[in-house]
Amino acid sequence: MIAHPAFVRHWSRASARDGALDAVRWLAVLAMTIDHLCYVLSPRLDGIYVLMRVAVPFTFFWIAGLHALKLAPGTPARALPWRSLGLMALFAVIAQAPYRMAFGAGTDPLNILFTLLLGQVLLWGVVRRDPLMVLAPACMAFTLEVVGLRLCYGMVAIVLPAMVYLGLRSEGVRSAAWQVLTALTLAYCHMPAKQTEALLTGQGWVWLSSQAPYAFAMMALVSVWLVPHLYLRLHRWDLHLWHGPRWFFHAYYAGHLVLIAAVAALLK
Repeated sequence: MIAHPAFVRHWSRASARDGALDAVRWLAVLAMTIDHLCYVLSPRLDGIYVLMRVAVPFTFFWIAGLHALKLAPGTPARALPWRSLGLMALFAVIAQAPYRMAFGAGTDPLNILFTLLLGQVLLWGVVRRDPLMVLAPACMAFTLEVVGLRLCYGMVAIVLPAMVYLGLRSEGVRSAAWQVLTALTLAYCHMPAKQTEALLTGQGWVWLSSQAPYAFAMMALVSVWLVPHLYLRLHRWDLHLWHGPRWFFHAYYAGHLVLIAAVAALLK
């Protein structure tokens, strides 16, 4: 079991730069790139694709949850990092065209930055105990789903950063319960839309379908403990890595999709 209060104490020093977190972020970027390359190269690299598909989303969601530990409950709205959120929104829009060119109709209509954007606002609402800030992104995600603009990993995925945050804030049995719930929610978000519909309507048992390896791989990796333990191990090394400007990783996401789209076009 992870010593969650240590996370809280460490992140209370908001001015400190954490090399371990930067390392996890770089690993997330690397895994994301491999994931996308394997997607366009499937089925030849399908096994690697499954593993990366599991590791990437939770890494980003966990980073979002860990960052929230810098914020005290009741933090004023004006003190929130709105500029960072605005940059994410900008690059979400920029990345949308190359995202669709790279993956076409085989994936969800909206890229992952939109999911992270709404998830971050909902997370701030949980930290601030602000019901309006929780309900607003939830209503937005539901509206997008209704009009056919499904978020990457579905509208349920926006609750993952908040669930990670609550798990890190808790201890003992309560923390373990949040970890299990987060794992199950992440497994649900990995289900293809048709399987999700079948599961909810009772028309089929998703775990016995041809897509079962995705769900089983997710549960086998158990990202809810894998990533935090990786962070703790890296933290012992006192790493000092280049972390780039605030907008770098969002810009990389948009830029690498252009290259992925080019690879996909060459393989057609």
